[in-house]
Amino acid sequence: MKSKSLPLWIISVVFVVSRIIVFACGVRFDIQPLYTGIQLADPVLLKTRLLETLYYLHGQPPLFNLFVGAILKLFPDNHLPVFHALFIATGYLLAVGFYRLLRCFDIPRGWSTALVCYFMINPAVILLENWLLYTYFILAMLVWLAVFLHRFLRDRRTCDLAAVMGMMGVLVGTKSTFHILWFVLIWAGAFVILRKEWKRLLVAGIVPFVLIAALYAKNFYVFRSMTTSRAWMAFNLLEMSAKLVHPEKIDELFEKGVLKSYPGGVANKSGIPVLDDLTKPSSGEKNWHSLLAWHYADIDLENTRYLLKHFPESYRYSVSRAYLMYFFPGPTDVTFPNRRHIAVYENWYHFMFRRLNTINDGKLYTEKLLLWHAFDRMKWDDWGTNMYALVVMFYLGSLLYALGLAVAECRRQPENLPFILTIFFMAFNILYLTTGSNLFAWIGANRYRFVLEPYYLTMFAVTVSAFLRRQHRLRTREEGRNGA
Repeated sequence: MKSKSLPLWIISVVFVVSRIIVFACGVRFDIQPLYTGIQLADPVLLKTRLLETLYYLHGQPPLFNLFVGAILKLFPDNHLPVFHALFIATGYLLAVGFYRLLRCFDIPRGWSTALVCYFMINPAVILLENWLLYTYFILAMLVWLAVFLHRFLRDRRTCDLAAVMGMMGVLVGTKSTFHILWFVLIWAGAFVILRKEWKRLLVAGIVPFVLIAALYAKNFYVFRSMTTSRAWMAFNLLEMSAKLVHPEKIDELFEKGVLKSYPGGVANKSGIPVLDDLTKPSSGEKNWHSLLAWHYADIDLENTRYLLKHFPESYRYSVSRAYLMYFFPGPTDVTFPNRRHIAVYENWYHFMFRRLNTINDGKLYTEKLLLWHAFDRMKWDDWGTNMYALVVMFYLGSLLYALGLAVAECRRQPENLPFILTIFFMAFNILYLTTGSNLFAWIGANRYRFVLEPYYLTMFAVTVSAFLRRQHRLRTREEGRNGA
């Protein structure tokens, strides 16, 4: 067996064995989001009126609903094992992509293999791999996005550039945080930095951009909005803006008519089920894609503007809590049935948070990081606080040191664009997604951070590798002087 292929064999074995073990422990694919997830339209509509539902979908970008609807149509009676198989395949591609990303930065094969294996047995990876939502796909796409970017900058192959632009387009069509402005900023930045490649940049980016622009134009034409998730965004902003306002004060403002109440319903029906149904027929859960939810968003935003103006401390507090939540292990923003099967292992794996979990009666992941009021009342002690501070230092230190290396490389060897621009690209996405997520929602901040985990770990590996190489050069230089 060649040494170059050995790491992938090891990663493959660890991946397969770990998945067999978690299955034996009772972990099963959680398909409940198909019925209860706010991101998905009702499965009956996805099966029977897919294109119409996608066209009138204002609560989410359409691609994940398209993916789910296609599977439901192709496998109406056996969709669960198909979803599970696709998520397992995504997990393996994630592992391979993460290894490739580390090797792009010349991280030694042994280190890269160990880091990938450690990451792939993360309880969060196990939970997301067995949960029907787009988070796992986004995690894998972000990894491969950086890999293809590095490859293009190194080899200048058009196919790699096309993969970069195509995946960026898919991300915009999958999650609303990846706004059209995110796509345009990166694309425009590439035109500025890689002027000589402007023709290929134009050719590779024009089709994804036109499709994205068409999606936003459709939303503006149908709903008069330039967003792809307006109702949920408005609801989150209202919650964050009202967090510290006393309930009695809220009631008083409603009685005075300062804050507007929701209407009972929409007078005119459209004849389109995804817009008319107030609840999902399959589960009875609220339909966030209805016209009523759309009108609620207008009221939520108007009430939010008033609260931001008169009670700004409430929103500031919510944002500060989002950043506090950000560095905890995720995901914890919903109840995961599979978590009980790996609870002991999760406590062991996240050893830096073991103390906080202990003093909170073992409910850190199932209660304290799940509910607003529970998070506010979470117990801290000196040891738990110090461990949390070390985790924050790990993430911020890895980011800042890697950025410093990229800046230094700009001065020392500016032609090393694969290293410089890939680091800047990862850092930009970390800052963009962190800021964008924490300003508009706090309860899932640690899940939003986890999709960036491979970027943070790559920067950590780059930092350690650069430090050790520098130490080696200093020792070699010192030995040379002593020998002379």
